[in-house]
Amino acid sequence: MMKATTKTGTEAAIDFREYPLAMGELARVPTEQRVGPVIRDSSTGKPFRRGMYARRWRLIARAAGIPDEVWNRDSRAGGVTEGSDAGADLEALRHHASHSSVSTTARYSRRTLTKTTRVARLRIAHRGESK
Repeated sequence: MMKATTKTGTEAAIDFREYPLAMGELARVPTEQRVGPVIRDSSTGKPFRRGMYARRWRLIARAAGIPDEVWNRDSRAGGVTEGSDAGADLEALRHHASHSSVSTTARYSRRTLTKTTRVARLRIAHRGESK
């Protein structure tokens, strides 16, 4: 599926079959209702008004014990970080995130123990040492 991004209008290629969590949620929506915005305000049946989704998300997050410093938008950086930790290169991650530059993607990829451990093991392997 090709989709123009909201922020820049850049076309993004998305194969939702590769996202089991998203497919599970989509399966909850009857096929005939999968037209236009799928995520809707349950009280109106219409797309969320500006800011309403964020307010509703925060209420649910607090009830789940998620600290206020964690925002819904952090999931985007989390996806880039998870991909990076899994070994995806920055150029592939750039396309995945629909960023126009690798420098933007690099900012989204957070520092993790997985990355530093991988580098340490690569350095040791490069020297010919074993762990």
